[in-house]
Amino acid sequence: MQVAKHFDFCSLTDRKMFVDLIIIRIIEPASKLYSLELLNEFFNIKYRRKDFYRYLPEFALLKDKTENKILALAKKEFNFDFSLVFYDVTTLYFETFQADELRKPGFSKDGKSQQPQVLIGLIVDVQGFPVAYEIFKGNEFEGKTFIPIISAFKRKHDIKELTVVADAAMLSLDMLRRLKPADYHISSGASQQSAWQADR
Repeated sequence: MQVAKHFDFCSLTDRKMFVDLIIIRIIEPASKLYSLELLNEFFNIKYRRKDFYRYLPEFALLKDKTENKILALAKKEFNFDFSLVFYDVTTLYFETFQADELRKPGFSKDGKSQQPQVLIGLIVDVQGFPVAYEIFKGNEFEGKTFIPIISAFKRKHDIKELTVVADAAMLSLDMLRRLKPADYHISSGASQQSAWQADR
């Protein structure tokens, strides 16, 4: 909690549950509902499930504020300057077989191809510190997430020059054709990783 206060994360919302959930998921990653049980078990902090569901839409609106604080921390503590980032994707599955507009079965990195999931696109700095993320439909091809998230990241922060390192599997002929008119220039490529340099 002292770390959260030091970096001013507690100012994101007056809901103490938000920060408590973050802390317990760092201590022991689990589902949000199970995290409520762990808070009670480890720290005798009790929250009602009804309150969690009531606050959840409010927490979802904190994404931009949270990212701004994370970026400020990355700049101050890790000298992050937007010049080089790494991009990759992962999947998060749900303990249900009922899909919706966002949660859809797809290629699962957890081996749960029959269950609906979401695709997470994550941007990190050279030290692996996360600086941005986006959520995509669970059946989205990971290569199609690259341009939307990187372009949005550049626009949001008015980045003049950016080099992105990503898995070579995301690189395709179609993407190369789409990158050229968007002023993206490939600087290098390798069997395991490829790097794109984007000049505005």
